[in-house]
Amino acid sequence: MNKDRWKKLMYGLVAALLLSACSQDEPTEYSTTLPEGEYPLQIGSVSLTAEVNEQPWTRVSENPTDGMSSVWKDGDKIGVRIGDNEETGIYVMNVEAEGRVVGVTPEKAVYWKDKQPATITAWYPLNEELDFTHQDQGLTYLLKATGDGNYQSTPINLNFTHQLAKVRVELTGTKSNEVQQVYVRSYPTSTHSHGTLDSQDKSLTPQYVPMRRATYGGVEYWEANLRKGYLDADNTFRVSSDGKNFVQAKLTTDVDITPGHVHTIKIDVGEAQQVEGNISDNGPI
Repeated sequence: MNKDRWKKLMYGLVAALLLSACSQDEPTEYSTTLPEGEYPLQIGSVSLTAEVNEQPWTRVSENPTDGMSSVWKDGDKIGVRIGDNEETGIYVMNVEAEGRVVGVTPEKAVYWKDKQPATITAWYPLNEELDFTHQDQGLTYLLKATGDGNYQSTPINLNFTHQLAKVRVELTGTKSNEVQQVYVRSYPTSTHSHGTLDSQDKSLTPQYVPMRRATYGGVEYWEANLRKGYLDADNTFRVSSDGKNFVQAKLTTDVDITPGHVHTIKIDVGEAQQVEGNISDNGPI
């Protein structure tokens, strides 16, 4: 074999090796498919803002000052998907004692499959069924975030918004201090798909569920988070002094409730066995 032919053969082998190495590290120029497990989704930050420049109302632990904002808890888990990819990632919130999110750790990472841009969808909770019947022990939440990106994007920032409405009751009147529980009429359960509420299962019968007792600024309230809809003026709230006997509260009008908003209602509990309520505030968080 002459030297020229030997050199050409060696150059060809070197080029083939270099091409093979490059194909393993970077996607080829013409292919849209990305190597499996090579490009994990990067999450830069997780936040939750409210509407109309009001304070954020976030998940889990309500702000003890006014109940209009709160913090994530360390260890909270969110679901994440990339575009139409049916694989669901699970990411864990890393939260300081003060409630500031300092990082997001993948428990089950998701990866970019191709070079095409896609919408990132994230949601809380992972469980697809929402239980509205135990809100006296802790409010029910549904959060969703979306963001656009591609495999070369900087880390994605996820800004969550509320998919449920908060209803808050303030009791007034001479007998208000005798009330031990307030109930609101609600479907007992609902389901969601990746943070989007499904159509309500009409086979379920609405029932009166206990509301959460909370005090903000020295004022006592009763709270619950509910699906978008309306509160029937004659058939939404009940109050009880012993948990066994109930008095129906009648509002002056039906109330439309909107996700991401706090709807505050005052109910007067007087001497008579009839209580009346009215809307004191029906605005954004």
